[in-house]
Amino acid sequence: MATKKQPAKTETVTEMPEGVESVDQIRDILFGPQIRELEKSIARLEERLAKEAADLRGDFKQRLEALESFAKDELEDEREARGSAIDSLTRELASLAKDADKRLTKLDEQARTARKELRKLVLDQSKKLSDEIQSKHDSLSSRVDSEVTELRAGKADREALAALFTELAMRIKGEPLLPGSE
Repeated sequence: MATKKQPAKTETVTEMPEGVESVDQIRDILFGPQIRELEKSIARLEERLAKEAADLRGDFKQRLEALESFAKDELEDEREARGSAIDSLTRELASLAKDADKRLTKLDEQARTARKELRKLVLDQSKKLSDEIQSKHDSLSSRVDSEVTELRAGKADREALAALFTELAMRIKGEPLLPGSE
């Protein structure tokens, strides 16, 4: 269904130019105080909203500044705490390095002393062993010499043995003994 276009009410109002003022006057009489009161309320509400928006902006700005200040303070405190901790660790490491150096020096000195004592002990033992070996050598040499002397003294002379064997052989053969062999 097609509808017919109806003229708008504003067109009817504009068609009556004389009645426009009278409609405004009637509207002013009927709704004037309420409209003025409504306009005042809207104005007060806008003022209150503007004031609350300004207060909120101020409060937000104040809280943001407080938060920034708190964050800066916390960061500064953390930075100082870390700096203090680093300084403390640096001092402690320096102290440990000095202690380690002292201990190392002491150990080095002890090692030198131990090496000297060990060398002296080895030298003393070597000398003692050398003296003992020399004593044993001298003892064995004198014993060998005395044994050799004893053997020489106890051994028969070659000529005497030859004469003895010759005499023995002659007796066995039954031959007469040579003069001067008895």
